[in-house]
Amino acid sequence: GDPAALGYAVQAASDLVKTGIPIFGICLGHQILGQAFGGKTFKLKFGHRGGNQPVKDLETGRVEITSQNHGFAVDPQSLPADVSVNRINLNDQTVEGMRHKSRPIFCVQYHPEASPGPHDSTPLFAEFRDLVEKRIANENEIWERLIESLLKDPDPSTRELARTLAEARAQAFETVKSGGIELDLARERE
Repeated sequence: GDPAALGYAVQAASDLVKTGIPIFGICLGHQILGQAFGGKTFKLKFGHRGGNQPVKDLETGRVEITSQNHGFAVDPQSLPADVSVNRINLNDQTVEGMRHKSRPIFCVQYHPEASPGPHDSTPLFAEFRDLVEKRIANENEIWERLIESLLKDPDPSTRELARTLAEARAQAFETVKSGGIELDLARERE
């Protein structure tokens, strides 16, 4: 369907873009991010269908064989200067990938998880994992400095708050760590 009809999703994506959290958009997510960036979408004369669509990575020059099923594309002329087109479809030169120049956000129009290449698009997941790990490390550093500062406070209730925060962060980290099995498996497959 027409991604321009999904204003609520575009607004939600736009709000997320402003947070600076890592985002990896796939297929419709690519079209929604294109609009969240301020771009427009248009209907393709011939939709992209099948598991053999060639896509060129403009950053590396490599060609990926991709799986696609969509009838709309992002208009590259409508994108702001802080978004770069980094992949194109070799059949019709339409946008297949974008990257925000100052935020940890990128997207592709196709389905890298379908693996028609079969491993052509694997680096995309590794890149996203790296962005998430960097974000987590940065947030952990901020929390550690805050807790360290609070522990030095003369007020005993502030120090108790710092200890409670430290315990909560440790529990949250263990929860995230136990859920990170898929990320570790993805790293092993590289």
